[in-house]
Amino acid sequence: MKGYKLFFPFLIILVGLSACKKNEQIEESIESAQDNAMAENEFNSIFEFTESEAPSTEEISGAKISKLNRSGKLPDCATRVYNPESKTLTIEFEDEIEGLGCLCKDGNYRLGTITSVYEGEFHEVGSKATVTLSDYSFNGHDVTGSKSVEVMGSEDGNFIYNMQVRDASITTEDGTLSWEGDYAITRIEGNETLFNPFDDVYSVTGGASGVNR
Repeated sequence: MKGYKLFFPFLIILVGLSACKKNEQIEESIESAQDNAMAENEFNSIFEFTESEAPSTEEISGAKISKLNRSGKLPDCATRVYNPESKTLTIEFEDEIEGLGCLCKDGNYRLGTITSVYEGEFHEVGSKATVTLSDYSFNGHDVTGSKSVEVMGSEDGNFIYNMQVRDASITTEDGTLSWEGDYAITRIEGNETLFNPFDDVYSVTGGASGVNR
């Protein structure tokens, strides 16, 4: 009986340790999923801002710097400027509410500058946009990184993009999450209304890797 008395508590300890480890793994998986969702959603929003505010044919061939909120996606506290000489689009979110910035139409606060530099004719095969962030934050969280989008071609009238995210990070109260990603994106709806992001539907393949909080 003594052997059983020693063995039984030992089994309980093992089961307890195993349960703790499983709980930790589940919690970490949930945190990783939450971090990935936050990261992907914000960088997708950045892409949508630059996509919807991209230069028109007249602006590309023009000589003057133009200011125009073309899509209606930007809030009044954001400024959109396109410089045709450098083929550079700048979107700046003002510090309307100190510490948070500009309340956007999706209910999130953004502060800082998104810069997109274009190569080639927009939406032509081989054209490319490289997006960088400067003093940028999302709901008070500092965001860094760059994103490039290249038009690879079209299939059945649908644009196909190659997208790369590099050196991306979001700093939160619980720590910093970081990641990089490579994706192939096909816009399967909304090609007829290129400057209206609200009817766009995308198919995405590829993946990302990184470190959670």
